[in-house]
Amino acid sequence: TFDVTDLDVANIRLTITVSVLTGEDDPFIEDEVVDTNVGDAVIEYYHNEEKIKEEKLPTPNLEKKKFTVDTTVVNGTITDDTTVYEGEDVTITYSPDEFYELDKITVDGTPLTPQQMALHKDSYKFSDLDKDHTIKVEYKLVKHTVTFESNGGSSVQGQTVTHGDKATEPEDPTKTGYTFTKWYKDEGLTEEWKFDTDTVLE
Repeated sequence: TFDVTDLDVANIRLTITVSVLTGEDDPFIEDEVVDTNVGDAVIEYYHNEEKIKEEKLPTPNLEKKKFTVDTTVVNGTITDDTTVYEGEDVTITYSPDEFYELDKITVDGTPLTPQQMALHKDSYKFSDLDKDHTIKVEYKLVKHTVTFESNGGSSVQGQTVTHGDKATEPEDPTKTGYTFTKWYKDEGLTEEWKFDTDTVLE
């Protein structure tokens, strides 16, 4: 027996040895021809120059198809573009740069829903590939919550500030018998917060 799927040519000629039982005292050996054209293969069995049987073989599969997953990332890292054979699986992994968080995942041009993104925070698996795919992962800067401690004065509403941006100076709090002076970074009130230059980094 032989497997034509392992052949790497389109036009082939094979010689096969076939044992033919004739009913006589001794079997004998007759060798003959495999004759092929592009895309097909036929085994012909001969005895005394007379063809006694013909078998058509499956079309040779000369090369497996390959498909590519094209990857793109914004503000992070991701698996490089990956090429695999048809029917295989491939998992794409990704992660954000420091101070970034997941913003959007787009697969084959379609954005994932928030629920889908929650299932694919770190990786996405393409299964049983039968075509090319694309995946784009985008990260955005994290946001920080800025709180204002008025030390017994009136309440001051906090702010949500994107990493690296400046907080907005709020209205001065009030406290009976006291005059507000300024905001500080630390509880010891030694390092002033300067709203025109200081940025929120944590």
